[in-house]
Amino acid sequence: HYKDMALNELRAVIDSVKQIEHLGRLKRELLTAKDNRSFNEHKDELVASLIGNATKTLKLSPTPTHKLGKAKIFAGKISASGRTVASIVNQLDGHKDGGAMFENFFRGQIEAGAKEFSILAESNKKILPLFNNLGQLQGVTAGNVYAFSRTVPATNLSMTHEQRIMLAAYWGDPQGRQRIQDSGLDGTRGITDKEAAAVFDTLTEKDVAFIKGLWAHMESFRPAVEDQIRRQNGIQPKWVKPEPFMTKFGLMEGGYVPLGYDVELSADSYKYQAMTNQLLQTTGILGSAAAKSSFNQDRSKKVLGRPLMLSFDIIFKHVNEVAHWLAWQDYLTDASRMLKAVEPVIRQHYGANLANQISTQLTDIAKGTKANEVAWSPALAHLRAGSVIAGIGYNVMTAAVQPTGYFLGAQRIGAGWMARGLKEVATGMKASYERAVALSEPLKQCWEGTMQREMNEIINTARKGELGFIEKHAFTLVGKAQMAVDLPVFLGAFERYAEELQLENAADETQRKAITEKASDMAYKAVLDSQGGGHLHEMSRMMRSEHLKLFTVFLNYINTLYNRNIELYHKTKFKELSSYPTFVSDFLMANIIPVVATVAI
Repeated sequence: HYKDMALNELRAVIDSVKQIEHLGRLKRELLTAKDNRSFNEHKDELVASLIGNATKTLKLSPTPTHKLGKAKIFAGKISASGRTVASIVNQLDGHKDGGAMFENFFRGQIEAGAKEFSILAESNKKILPLFNNLGQLQGVTAGNVYAFSRTVPATNLSMTHEQRIMLAAYWGDPQGRQRIQDSGLDGTRGITDKEAAAVFDTLTEKDVAFIKGLWAHMESFRPAVEDQIRRQNGIQPKWVKPEPFMTKFGLMEGGYVPLGYDVELSADSYKYQAMTNQLLQTTGILGSAAAKSSFNQDRSKKVLGRPLMLSFDIIFKHVNEVAHWLAWQDYLTDASRMLKAVEPVIRQHYGANLANQISTQLTDIAKGTKANEVAWSPALAHLRAGSVIAGIGYNVMTAAVQPTGYFLGAQRIGAGWMARGLKEVATGMKASYERAVALSEPLKQCWEGTMQREMNEIINTARKGELGFIEKHAFTLVGKAQMAVDLPVFLGAFERYAEELQLENAADETQRKAITEKASDMAYKAVLDSQGGGHLHEMSRMMRSEHLKLFTVFLNYINTLYNRNIELYHKTKFKELSSYPTFVSDFLMANIIPVVATVAI
């Protein structure tokens, strides 16, 4: 009976009831909907669109056991793995821009990707100065090739400068302190308060300032995380209370630091990490993709034998996880539910391969970039970075052939609209640029480093201060050349969609704003369709694969062209002679004219 329950137990029951009530309401609503329609209304609209745009109904049959049948299935999977979800959305919408699939599924990806980039960019503005002010760590060789451990006075502890800073940062977090007190540096013995105090005595004033700044930065995420948890679960989250301690520079108030365990020193930590990644994979397959959010999960009050990872890497990993979760979780909640509801229709009319590509993309988004890594990923990343810098960076010829992208842009939005975009850019490059970035935050971010997968990875590494001047600026030339292509494609597409959506006839400012935002998102997608993209969700499964990344370097253009041709094939009605002029024109514009232009250059 509730009268016999302790206060904390009663509060837990009340929270559970609130959560059940909230989840019941959530089933009828969409977290990311731009209107007041229910989930079922959106689902019904999407189902009707998918059926209406279908050109056939596939006959369901058992999986073949003969070689020819198996070969056909294998070829279909290989073909589908090169499709981007953006291209699949075009097909499912009947090759009509701004359709139900775009509105209910893909547009949220554009917004979530832009939100994640913005959160990380804002975080970098705050956290990178902390590292700059910290300066060169003691005992670290040039290029961070090696870090020397030194004995902490009056103890038998041998620690690097980085480990001492992180130990002090964890000490201000009650659970972090417990892990250090019980598991120490290697899990064999704990660290006493006296030993911890000796470590603090070795810290400099810059070290202390860095730790305080780190706590403040972690705290800055609290309002957004709190709102997200309430929106998802309907309850108030429980927060870690800081644990103060003294140093020779005065009282340290304490603060939250994400707990990252050393998987090399603990079998349990290794198993937990593997289990977490497997859980993300499984939930995606079951149609309930969820971004990793270990930072807001309830912590065990006491953990033994699992030493913490005393590394700055934990900070960047945590910030990436927070940004990814804040940006994507609402979308993944809605998209997973919607896909689960309409997937049978997609399979029946468009095939299992396309449905699987969409489902796999949601799983990959939920896992994030780092969760897809394997043991040899760092070595492969180094090889890719070197290959891309050597092949694209400071390459005048690569920059010179970028204008051939005008032809793919013209094929995507129409030659007349492409001409309008080019005319606007010709009349004033600066004004055109300012108009474009004012209309589309994702496009602005694209030009800041997410144009292609490899360029995105390298530039993001540069933002952490891990690359030299030459590597940081390797893509300035090709980036500017690509921007000169993206700009007229975007502006021409925006003018087209603004006209189609009747922006000039908007009844009021609210409707005008909604039409402008939709036209902007549609125009950005036109850029993706014709030029490719560097975000995880903008790539095909083949490009996202950690195992294939080394072999798909420089494949961005080819993969984009492949998707354009697949779409051209599916939208052409070959039984109607009137379709052939358009087919031939689009085929030449995408495949022949760019090659001729490249040879001429």
